Amino acid sequence: MTLKRSEWAVLIFTVGYVAIFGAIFLSAGNGEFLWYVITLVLFLALVAATQRVARFPAFILWGLSLWGLAHMAGGGVPVGDSVLYTYVLLPLAGGGELVLLKYDQIVHFYGFGVATLVLWHVLRRNFPALDGTRTIYAFAILGGMGLGEKVGIGDQLWVQAVGVIATVAWSVVLTFVIAKAVGGIVGLRVDERDETEGLDLTAHGETGYNL
Repeated sequence: MTLKRSEWAVLIFTVGYVAIFGAIFLSAGNGEFLWYVITLVLFLALVAATQRVARFPAFILWGLSLWGLAHMAGGGVPVGDSVLYTYVLLPLAGGGELVLLKYDQIVHFYGFGVATLVLWHVLRRNFPALDGTRTIYAFAILGGMGLGEKVGIGDQLWVQAVGVIATVAWSVVLTFVIAKAVGGIVGLRVDERDETEGLDLTAHGETGYNL
């Protein structure tokens, strides 16, 4: 797919800051935000692969790119003894972890908005009958709140991966135990003679075919 000039600008800008912050996180040994970098690279590849069909306009692409930059800056820009994520922009209410208004709260609120725009655009292209209706805005807002939820995409993928691995491990171990128990009690295979003559005759006392 041939990229437009505006799309090239977004791509170069995004790849540039991902490379810079990736180097910063790597040198600092920040594994948590290195995972963010990997997730962002995969997300960038997904957007690029679907752009020919989705045709996201430039303002949505820039919105997504700036969202990624805000996340990278949150973990990579030092502020005092911590990082930008924990910085209190305006102490409106609360205290400690629940204080308002912090940088990370602004980033996630912004993320809700960008995710809502993405879903609105996708719905318009795939369901033109909804364009201009209240339904499309309701779906986009509700979906955007889910996509922009505070739990990061990387965290969700990790939880799901652990669940899959645990399920597979449990199934393998339990199947092995059951197979050993059954094999020790009644055996898992018939003897060679019964196998040759056929189980329909030796086990059930009937013939499968009369030839």
